[in-house]
Amino acid sequence: MDLFIVNHIWYFFIYAFLGWCAEVMFHTIITGKWVNRGFLNGPLCPIYGFGMMLILLALDPLKNNIVLLFVGAVLLTSGLEFLTGWVLKNLFHLTWWDYSKRPFNLGGYICLEFSLMWGVGGVIIVKLIQPLVQQFVQSIPYVVSLIFLAIFIIILLLDFMATVATLIGLEKDVRELEKVGLGIRNLSDSLSHELSDVARITDSKVESTRQELQDKLESLEKQSVLLKKHLFEKRFLGSHRLFNSLPKLYFTKHHEIIMQLKEEFNKILHDSNK
Repeated sequence: MDLFIVNHIWYFFIYAFLGWCAEVMFHTIITGKWVNRGFLNGPLCPIYGFGMMLILLALDPLKNNIVLLFVGAVLLTSGLEFLTGWVLKNLFHLTWWDYSKRPFNLGGYICLEFSLMWGVGGVIIVKLIQPLVQQFVQSIPYVVSLIFLAIFIIILLLDFMATVATLIGLEKDVRELEKVGLGIRNLSDSLSHELSDVARITDSKVESTRQELQDKLESLEKQSVLLKKHLFEKRFLGSHRLFNSLPKLYFTKHHEIIMQLKEEFNKILHDSNK
């Protein structure tokens, strides 16, 4: 494999890891709680890796011009952030971040404040950090690089597939919960109707109908409890991480029931920590 490609794959993984560290540190300080802000389960934020790859590849001719380097970093990182946010929202129906309440935002995907921060960060990394990273990468023997990068790529692909499977499974479970919840509401309405409509049917039939509806209602409620338990206890590479580590994660589909689940999950955590 070409040494240029090998080096840039290293840059991707290094900056994806450093970006993950920065995200975790920032949100841990803000929330007072350790938060895995990555899309993946592992310690990588690919958007940072791809962002720095873009900057290093596209802006290398401008690295000696601070102004052009800054403007280029703002445009490239903002474009990548917008595209990533749009894909997450439209493909996976979730919003990992939301700038809609910040001034000068575009669709909530990007905003001027953070775009300028990415620009400053890009300049600092290119001028101060990248020379050290480049020196480190170039010191790694070629064969050793190939071995480690092959391992990292395999782990990354497996993590990505596990994350996608988790999101698909979560949506499937949530759809089932919505269906059960609708059944519970319909049965509750029917039960109230049957009990109040004593003028049309006899008392014995009221009792018989009431018991039948009550049995169905209890069955659906048990099913709902089991589904929630299944969701909350899927700890390893499961939805538990999404509820626990991403308290502000916003799902555009099934939003109402997701918020209800997050509230119940947080209550369970609170009670267990007492």
